[in-house]
Amino acid sequence: STMKAHNKFMSPEKELCVREMVDQLLIDGPTATQPCLLLGNVQCGKTDTFENIIGLAMDKGIDVCVVYTKGTNTLTSQTIKRLSFDFQYFADSGRYDQKVRVMIYDIMDVIKKGLSSNQIMDPRTKFIIVCKKEAKNLEHLIELFTEKSPELKYKKVLVVDDEADFASRNYYKRQGEIGLMKIAELIENFVKLPHYCRYMQITATPYSLFLQPDGTVQLREGKEASPWLTRYTGLVPIHEKYIGG
Repeated sequence: STMKAHNKFMSPEKELCVREMVDQLLIDGPTATQPCLLLGNVQCGKTDTFENIIGLAMDKGIDVCVVYTKGTNTLTSQTIKRLSFDFQYFADSGRYDQKVRVMIYDIMDVIKKGLSSNQIMDPRTKFIIVCKKEAKNLEHLIELFTEKSPELKYKKVLVVDDEADFASRNYYKRQGEIGLMKIAELIENFVKLPHYCRYMQITATPYSLFLQPDGTVQLREGKEASPWLTRYTGLVPIHEKYIGG
């Protein structure tokens, strides 16, 4: 409600999109871990929408949000600045009576010390961790959840994959057998770590996502990759002054 009150772009149509996506992300059942897709035209407000989805998902029990960005330092910095601005009302005030605080980190910074057990176990504290889709960043993300701050594995995690058609799931074939490319393999390894993990894809170009195999993918050496085909698609509404493509 705080983010909604300070969002001049929030409309009834956008609020409905946010609420329906959160309902879909948080369902239980055999397909619950399969990705949901937030689909929107170029420059139509996808970032604004997914931030509100994060906020509502946190209201409903999500503790940690991992935001994947395309592999450039500039975009990572822009994402952190945008998140910090839009979640400014939940910045750590240092007051004991603060009802909720949202801590925003770049994985390359937080990996140096990890997160303290007191931080992780405080029910008032939520985390957003921004991670480039780049091998070293993803390796550090796995290290954070397995070695530096293993308590994170027992929290409820939402993965937000921005530009999900880019690098997130790529395959190769060798001697007739399918394998995952390095970044895709690291993403696959990470989502298997938390006891509770939900996945949201975001893109304006969904073709590679809609053409994914249906169901589990059999890989080399008897391994398998989790289903990647979108199970639900939410559409970001276009406002009346939209002039993009």
